[in-house]
Order: sequence, then C-alpha cells, then structure tokens
Amino acid sequence: MFSITTAERSANLQDAAVRVFTDEFQKNADDPRTHHKIKLMVPHARELMEKAEDLPVVELMTWVARYEYVRAAYKSAEELWRRECEIRRRILGKEHTSTLTTMVNLAETLRE
Repeated sequence: MFSITTAERSANLQDAAVRVFTDEFQKNADDPRTHHKIKLMVPHARELMEKAEDLPVVELMTWVARYEYVRAAYKSAEELWRRECEIRRRILGKEHTSTLTTMVNLAETLRE
C-alpha cells in the first residue's frame, strides 16, 4: 500500500498551488482589466514565495512582480525582483539568461 507522509502531502499541495497561481498570474498580470481575477490571490502567492526558494516559486515571483509593476506598485515590484535576482544568481549563475532578464526587469522598475 502506498503511504504518503504529511510533509510529502504538504509539499505536493504547495507545488500544485505554485503551478496554479503562476498560470493565473501569467495570464492576467499584464492586463489591468483582468487584475480582478488575481487580486485575491496576491496574499496567498506572497505566502508561498516566503516559504521556498526554488525555480517554480521564483517563476511565480516573476509574475507577481509583473502584476505589481503594471499596477504601478513599483516599490513592491522592486523588492520582488531584487529577491528573485538574488535567488536566480545563486541557483542559475549571474550570466544565465533568466538572471539577466530579471536584472533588466529590476532596472526598468528603478527607472520609474
């Protein structure tokens, strides 16, 4: 019989939540007319982002930061992109294209 521990179940649920949130933010972050679809997800996404520092969570971070940027919450977007950049550097290296893209996003935010 297959048995799953509480920790494994929790990790599986967290992974599923990250995937669902990432999909929803990816679909709606760039269009202010659809922000109402993800507004209530923001606190939950932030909670998930505080608990892990792996690439799927970093991808969610990208889209939450984009949502904040589009709604002109530049300080929030900046904080997320700074953290994302730090994590991507640690995991992927400072010259990886994803790390460099995050640096560009951060630079654009600082320009605002």
